[in-house]
Amino acid sequence: MIFPSEVWFPQTVTFDAITNQHGADGSIALQATSTSGLPVTFTVVSGPATVVSNLLTWTNLGTITLRATQEGNYATAAAAPLERTFQVLPPPLTLGMEMVQGQWTLAWPEALGDCQLKSATNLMPPVSWQPVQTEIITSNGMRRILLSTNDLPQEYFQLEKP
Repeated sequence: MIFPSEVWFPQTVTFDAITNQHGADGSIALQATSTSGLPVTFTVVSGPATVVSNLLTWTNLGTITLRATQEGNYATAAAAPLERTFQVLPPPLTLGMEMVQGQWTLAWPEALGDCQLKSATNLMPPVSWQPVQTEIITSNGMRRILLSTNDLPQEYFQLEKP
């Protein structure tokens, strides 16, 4: 009896680049396709992340490298694996200011982590930035300080990461 030789059909995987993400924790749905129509599997090669059911979740800032594979089956050859690397960056340092009940409020996202608010009386070099000595209130994902109108408008503010 003569058996025909095994014939495996080739396939490729398409896995688009992942844009850099912001924030120390988050998640995105991963998508990739194979020309065979067989499902693609994702694994974390390196970085602070996990993949469960095609949902990538990162738990810290840093570089994450993922691999997409399709192992093939009885009639289809395995596809060459593809890797994608992206950065998880800190959120942009943003400082908002608004008048609330007759007091100025400066606010920034709690997700920025430890930050120090500093002020200066002018911006002429050399600028002397001094820590703002007031209570920081944390609520609804924001850190806030209240300033009396005596502190304004002759003050300039900046938010610094230690």
